[in-house]
Amino acid sequence: MLKKIQFKDNAKKLYKFLILWVSSYWLNLFITFLLKNILNLSSEIAYWITIILIFLYNFILSFKIIFKVNFSYKILLKYILVLFSFSIINYFSVIFLKNIFWEKYLYLIIIFIVSILSIIKFIVYNNFVFNKTKKW
Repeated sequence: MLKKIQFKDNAKKLYKFLILWVSSYWLNLFITFLLKNILNLSSEIAYWITIILIFLYNFILSFKIIFKVNFSYKILLKYILVLFSFSIINYFSVIFLKNIFWEKYLYLIIIFIVSILSIIKFIVYNNFVFNKTKKW
């Protein structure tokens, strides 16, 4: 019975995480477009502002809505470390696979890597970053 409840809880979290992931993607595109084309900021500045806003958006929704934990600087630090680690893994994985499968498959490689890493990231967030009971 307890495993069934835990599975249901994790399924709800995963569903919310996927919605956050999709909304972040579209919000990223929209904010970058808005800053670059409406406010006439350079591409680099627009994208850096967008990255910061998306980081805050994802973190706040993760701890308030998906994983429902109270804010702490320890959670924030773990979140930053995991996000940074996954960003590095993402980058090098895409470069590695691009070199194996050629440039023409770049977008398929990116979709594949981001999808796989997002599932793994959810597991890490759920078990180590936003977990209320386990110490890390």
